[in-house]
Amino acid sequence: MPVERSLPSIGSRKPFLYSMEELADMTDNFSEKNLIGETLFTKLFGIILYNPTWLASVHRVISTQMKVLKEEVMFLTQPSAKQHPNVVNLLGYSDRRYLEAVVYDLNPLDTVHNLATTGSLTWLQRIKVALGFARALEFLHDPKKPYLVRNINAAHIILDQDCNPKIFDFSTMSGGILGKLTHLKEKLLTVGYDDPESFPLGGPEEGGFEYRPNHYLVHESLVEDPGFHASDGIMITELAMRCIQRELDKRPTMKDVVKHLEGLQAVQLYGNVVGM
Repeated sequence: MPVERSLPSIGSRKPFLYSMEELADMTDNFSEKNLIGETLFTKLFGIILYNPTWLASVHRVISTQMKVLKEEVMFLTQPSAKQHPNVVNLLGYSDRRYLEAVVYDLNPLDTVHNLATTGSLTWLQRIKVALGFARALEFLHDPKKPYLVRNINAAHIILDQDCNPKIFDFSTMSGGILGKLTHLKEKLLTVGYDDPESFPLGGPEEGGFEYRPNHYLVHESLVEDPGFHASDGIMITELAMRCIQRELDKRPTMKDVVKHLEGLQAVQLYGNVVGM
């Protein structure tokens, strides 16, 4: 059984401390058959622990000065993060020099990246993911103690068996209880979302895409799905275009995004399905 150890973190329950041997045993020596997904800094493994299936997020050590593991544990053990339904729950961790890992309390379906690229998500499931993800970012953008998460993309969102989205991997996050963005994190290349002020999207002549008002950018395979309404497609497309405006003051807050998503016809009609 794993042992417990005191941590410089916030929260009443202390995470379990796992040895490298325990994690290797639970993942069948980090076998590729147990690999669920991979991000820039993390490999995500499904593990068998006390009968249910859980997750182990194994970090590649970038720099001992970055204290990636310590900060993720600190964030995930604060009460507000532990209580949020769209943030992964921490079960334990390993702090070996060449194997930093966190174990999440989650029975996973798959990452949004894997499911979306194979066309496995229905329209209503996508609405549920978008709404839950927006709520998670609204929590992180709390004006009292806002966080900056620089490596957000579909590979960083994992779904449980009921398609509830959970975000994970906070290795480049700053702000809130973690403090200011460090020089190392600032220089770190991320794959995922980057502020359009720093990396603006190109127009059609630059390899981007053309958006026409009152039209939606929804794949034709989803248009016939139950719960799809053209007005929802238009609203979501317009909302997305506002979110990537180059000027900060033209973008909606995450509170506004959540409000708009909650106003979708699909949400009003299928609230019990999409997480209202």
